[in-house]
Amino acid sequence: MKMTRRRISEILQSDILAGKYPSGKRLTQPKLARRFGVSHGLIRESFMELQSLGLVEMRENLGTFVRGFDAGRMIEILSVREMLEALAVRECCEKALPFELDDLENLAREKYEFDKAGGDKYGSESLDRKFHARLARYSRNETLLQALMTHEILIKRVYLYRDPKGIYEDHRQIVEAIRRNQPDEAERLIRAHVRTNIEAIRKGKCERLPMNSDSPTDSRESIERYPDGTL
Repeated sequence: MKMTRRRISEILQSDILAGKYPSGKRLTQPKLARRFGVSHGLIRESFMELQSLGLVEMRENLGTFVRGFDAGRMIEILSVREMLEALAVRECCEKALPFELDDLENLAREKYEFDKAGGDKYGSESLDRKFHARLARYSRNETLLQALMTHEILIKRVYLYRDPKGIYEDHRQIVEAIRRNQPDEAERLIRAHVRTNIEAIRKGKCERLPMNSDSPTDSRESIERYPDGTL
């Protein structure tokens, strides 16, 4: 099978997130070109994609290095997402359809029931990410969607130790505010929700789940579109 830039990037994403390439590790084009049987140019293109995702840093005349990922970076990313998701819920007030709001309510309930039944961390994190991804999708704002994609890979598999009932109530109230067409209230609620997550990270109440064989490595997998690729 011919290796494409996208496939190489996916494999390297998985390797970095799995810890095969630790923070500060220098990635070399010749070695990776041999590994994948491709040109140096294709490896460089993959490095550029990884840099756009925040996974590596390309330093002029020095090389390409794996970037560290700590609580400080998570907080930076969530602080940006707070602003983006605030816009998403405001746009949902104008554009989300009733059946889509029903879908969000069902997702919130599904996550709560999953957690209450003692579901695993992978499933819980995936359901939470799906709820927020649907919020973005239902905003029907392509630019917003692209902005949220930028560092999506970095918060994938980050599990927060929060009360499942509290998360459910946050999600439910956000959807209810959107349904009532109350953009100011929806924004207040989503900002409070994200800030609570940031506080959990500050207190160390989080865990980076290792990638496993069932984990998709596509950085866009949780930012969902309709089957034809549109919002």
